Amino acid sequence: MRGIDKQTGRLYQRVVGLRGMNAAAPSRSLPDGESPGIYGALLSTGSIVPAKVKGDAAFTSPPFDEPIRLAFVGEFDTPIIILMGGTKCWVQSSGAPTAKTPAAPFAGTAPIMWDGFTMLSNGLPVAVVNNRGVNLPHYLDVSERTLGYDTGDDGTGDIPDVGDTVTGDNGSVGVIMAITITGTFAGGNAEGTLTLRACTGDWVNNEVLTFEDGETAIADGVSAARPFILLANAPNMRCSIGYLGRLVGGSVTPGDTEYINRLQFSDEGDITAWSGATSGYLDMKDRGDRILRMGLLRGHQLLILRQETTYIGYPTLIPGNPIAVQHLAQRGIFARQSLQGLENAYIFMGKGDIYLADATGVVPIGWKIRKPLFRDATPSTLDRAWSFTDKRAKNYYLVVAVSGGAVAWIYNWEEKAWTWQDLKGYTMLATWRKD
Repeated sequence: MRGIDKQTGRLYQRVVGLRGMNAAAPSRSLPDGESPGIYGALLSTGSIVPAKVKGDAAFTSPPFDEPIRLAFVGEFDTPIIILMGGTKCWVQSSGAPTAKTPAAPFAGTAPIMWDGFTMLSNGLPVAVVNNRGVNLPHYLDVSERTLGYDTGDDGTGDIPDVGDTVTGDNGSVGVIMAITITGTFAGGNAEGTLTLRACTGDWVNNEVLTFEDGETAIADGVSAARPFILLANAPNMRCSIGYLGRLVGGSVTPGDTEYINRLQFSDEGDITAWSGATSGYLDMKDRGDRILRMGLLRGHQLLILRQETTYIGYPTLIPGNPIAVQHLAQRGIFARQSLQGLENAYIFMGKGDIYLADATGVVPIGWKIRKPLFRDATPSTLDRAWSFTDKRAKNYYLVVAVSGGAVAWIYNWEEKAWTWQDLKGYTMLATWRKD
């Protein structure tokens, strides 16, 4: 995205908007000669059903048959787009999005509740989605695949086993997590299934599979990446983040009681394990304000935003107690979706002002626009203000509902200047990049 055209006062053309709830064909305003490829999207708090965009592979097929609640980019070796719906989601790396039905349905469909981010767990890329305490988080290991195989032959090797590397003749590679075998490799008639992790490349039916010890087989029944899986052992959590190889939840409900001041963390290197030797929790000082969001700063520092206060977390290098915290400022976050990371800092909306936070403190920056922002915003929806950034133009967009529509307040963090843009009628904004 770009920012504001200071001569015309309009959003730059790299911003594409959808008007209306079921727009038949959104107007596009991409610069001439640019080859568009969708890279990510930020959705408003409305219930949005994206329309097909004619001639654009990103949205041509399949159509979205339920409202999209959240969209975010999975920053892996090959970036993927994850679009969260009410009961299922869509994942896309190229071509048309692939629909996925979660293992254990998503619960809670309020659009403001969704968070999504990517992290590495045990060296594997995973995407985590969380809906603010309504139910447990889900995760997706984008590197995992399940392959059927037949015509298994031992060749010059033995029998494939867990941990062995598998290579396809089109260049795809994976590591065996689980294997079933009927028949025998020695007899050349083995068949079964392979569950592979750390996959690179695309597996296809009928390709030749070569195992690291020389055995071979033929792929038969290649599945897509696994669905989003419920983290059944985790507590409910208001917010979550990947930190030091763990999943960390804030304001958690491990049973029937919510601990609004608690950070709870998974085992190191395994976000599915929450009762091992390196998992546990940390109760911060209870000031009566709930933990709402977290962010990462350089030096493995963790920004912890509560309703009225801000804390900094830092590593202790103690496996069973990995995080220590200290109070940073008596200023907190009001609109949880207003939080965006800049260059080793975060910007967010608190009660009565906009703040910039880093490891040294939290400072107000909304002096120029806070009066019209809080005067004109619809009070009942102010805590659902949402945001996005254009890091190329160094602009932060804060979108708030006003009577008859919405307004984007835009902060350029390089020039330290505010502008604004009327977004009346827009229900979605998408970010584009050149192919």
